[in-house]
Amino acid sequence: MTAQVPKSTRSLVTVLGLAGLSPFLLGAAWAILQPINYVPMLIFCYYSACILSFLAGSLWRHQGQSISLLIQSNAITLLAVFALVIFHLEPNYSIFLLMCGFVWMLNIDLFRSDYALWYKQLRSLLSIIVVALHGVLLTFL
Repeated sequence: MTAQVPKSTRSLVTVLGLAGLSPFLLGAAWAILQPINYVPMLIFCYYSACILSFLAGSLWRHQGQSISLLIQSNAITLLAVFALVIFHLEPNYSIFLLMCGFVWMLNIDLFRSDYALWYKQLRSLLSIIVVALHGVLLTFL
């Protein structure tokens, strides 16, 4: 993402990133409005795990990635899977693990030298909102 990206592509990436927040927002709102019903939390966690795995997989897109980065990518995906497995034992642990996964991905993204500043800023904004929504669920449920 360090190469010049056309304005139309930047706009599309931004719109898609912001649109990707809607399932998080709707899931969190639904879970707070119906705290006895575990389905909204389950949907929130499944979507969260999917997005987290997608982000981790995107780290594989370039040749010559460091061994550390590739191992972290796999570890983040396994964390997301484990979070789904333990959801039925304790949903709050699942939400907490997924939140930690997003913090981990944000840390990786912030220190990537091959990401343009605009992309890092977008990823930071989106990640902070997603982490905050996980925190809201942990606080209210």
